[in-house]
Amino acid sequence: MRSPLVPALLQVSTKLGKVELDPLKSEILLEEKNRLLMRMNFLNSKRAEYWKMIEKRQE
Repeated sequence: MRSPLVPALLQVSTKLGKVELDPLKSEILLEEKNRLLMRMNFLNSKRAEYWKMIEKRQE
């Protein structure tokens, strides 16, 4: 099951002139980032396997 991307995480406090991040939303964003990085690493490894297979066939 894919989790939807979390929209609008930053809340800008103009009175204090700083950016605040909701801790719960920050945790959700971190989990999403880690999930996407793992997926990207998996796809990159599969792509590398595919190209090795293609190279072997061409020899």
